[in-house]
Amino acid sequence: MTEYAHLLSTNYKRIISEYLEEDVPSFDYGGYVVGEDDQVAILYCKAEGVLAGVPFFDEVFRQLDCRVEWAAKEGDWIKPQGKQEIGRVYGKARHILLGERTALNIISRCSGIALRARKVSELQKEKGFEGVIAATRKTTPGFRLVEKYGVLVGGLDTHRMDLSSMVMLKDNHIWSSGSITQAVKNARKVCGFALKIEVECQSEEEADEAIAAGADVVMLDNFTGEGLKEAAKNIKERWAAKGKNHFMIESSGGITYETCANYFCKDIDILSMSTITQGVPHVDFSLKITPWYSIIKKPSTINDNNKDNNDSNNNNNERVYYIKYNIGDTDYQLLVTDLQRVWYNAANAQDLYKEAKEHRLVIDNKQHLKQLLKQLEKFLQSLENNCEIVEKEHELKIVCSSQQGFATLRWTFLCKALSSTSKKTSSLLDAPTVLYNQFILPMLMLVQNHPDIQQKDDNSFEKTTATQLYPLKESWLKGMQQASINIAQNKYDEKSSLSPTPPPQSIPTTPDHAETNSNMDIEQKNISSSTSLSQQQNDHGPSTRQQHPRPKKRRMFS
Repeated sequence: MTEYAHLLSTNYKRIISEYLEEDVPSFDYGGYVVGEDDQVAILYCKAEGVLAGVPFFDEVFRQLDCRVEWAAKEGDWIKPQGKQEIGRVYGKARHILLGERTALNIISRCSGIALRARKVSELQKEKGFEGVIAATRKTTPGFRLVEKYGVLVGGLDTHRMDLSSMVMLKDNHIWSSGSITQAVKNARKVCGFALKIEVECQSEEEADEAIAAGADVVMLDNFTGEGLKEAAKNIKERWAAKGKNHFMIESSGGITYETCANYFCKDIDILSMSTITQGVPHVDFSLKITPWYSIIKKPSTINDNNKDNNDSNNNNNERVYYIKYNIGDTDYQLLVTDLQRVWYNAANAQDLYKEAKEHRLVIDNKQHLKQLLKQLEKFLQSLENNCEIVEKEHELKIVCSSQQGFATLRWTFLCKALSSTSKKTSSLLDAPTVLYNQFILPMLMLVQNHPDIQQKDDNSFEKTTATQLYPLKESWLKGMQQASINIAQNKYDEKSSLSPTPPPQSIPTTPDHAETNSNMDIEQKNISSSTSLSQQQNDHGPSTRQQHPRPKKRRMFS
């Protein structure tokens, strides 16, 4: 893909500054609320579009001391099934939210124009039209650079950027000058040889006068498809007989994506369409700060017959748990660690219906299921205040509750332990691998706010991009099925803590979808491959970025 960002002069940075100043001319009250905590925000694409406007998006957050990483390339034709992660923004919460709307406005508008341009370009290739298809100067004031950039990314010509880049003499210029000949003569005096002169014409006779006066381009304006083809052919044949072919013929006026193919012909050199930039739907993007893990400090209740008396005396000591979760539309996945052991829990729609019944909740339809998942997400985001943790030998119970009116909603996440033996040669995951890849490395990324540095065997260092540090969620879900079998068969290590296995040197990723459920019944149906996890996969270099959940709008379950 061509790097169109290299076309931009430094003035676009000033334009971005003006956009930000327009949005926050005085106080940022919302920013005051969220503060200066380091956060990660995920950029989702939720509708078809051609990704465009990346350098503008980057500059918004660069000016706010944030960093953007992309999971897709500019120019990619994105067709998400539901939603697809496109990139991540790293920075302070206040700064991310300060640039959120400005950045989204830019990329949504630019990508929509790029999509329209791409569709026209693909149609042009399909029909074999060899001329140029261009946009027009009908753009949004203050947004022209972004919109013209989208046209380029989509694969079409921008036409003239402004009044200074080409001379176009339209009907008002001609009427004011007295004639086409006089208008062309006056223009040539001041524009010199470096600029082309184009003249808008309403008939073949006006086109002949413009060509005779020295126009470089004649625009046949508002001709019908068949009338245009006939006029263009007559004009070219007439002037070819005189030995003159220095001019180009452009068609414009009322041409749309649906009708442009009617104007394709060998005698037309340029088709210009205002509908490439006007009336174009925006592509739906959203930027969501997501708590990809929660940290809770709780006095846990440990029930383990193998614990000695000294351990039992310390049952009420405060322990720290790190909880990482993904809430989909019909399922959820959960990882928990105390930096010694790792537990997991997962449930698909079938499991949730069953568990809801056990919790005396009635789930009648998909809407109720979504409401339940939103409430579970609320639990996970506020575990410090509403949960009790009970730790057994090979499982961890997280019991959550909340008061809703006169009723109390309770839910238990029953998390099973992963094996503490490192499986270097297996695609199935173990506690050391999960702990390193899913908790330690992401924490390093947040703390350092730059690509991690890993030491090689020869004591040299190499940079590792954040993309490589975030494998797909499926990579940690992959081991759940085998882990559930191990749990059912009581195949555990006697040791309750992690073995001193060195961190893995590569991050395991698998393209396969995890197949598991929350109650560990291995004969139940596996998680559907149509879940939101499978919708979020995307290729990005040698390794694949981990997809994280999109926070839902807060709505109480009823």
